[in-house]
Amino acid sequence: MNQAEKYDDRFKRENARAQVVPSKISGVATVVYDQTTEQIPFLVWDVSPTGIGLLASEQIPVGREVTLTIGQPYLLVLKTRVIWC
Repeated sequence: MNQAEKYDDRFKRENARAQVVPSKISGVATVVYDQTTEQIPFLVWDVSPTGIGLLASEQIPVGREVTLTIGQPYLLVLKTRVIWC
């Protein structure tokens, strides 16, 4: 196996992702810090069996617990943790 093949194997996704149209699914991420709570609007970029990709106006620290609220087409509230940013 050459270097390029090793590189490709490291970055292969474990699960397939379904890309969505970002303007169609949006919501608000509620992030609780020590003394404050911040609400950050986001667009859903992609979805997989193990995660969801977001486009947000602010970076959310890795490891931080976040509540995602999506209002359309149905109300959906997800308790999540940031694992990559």
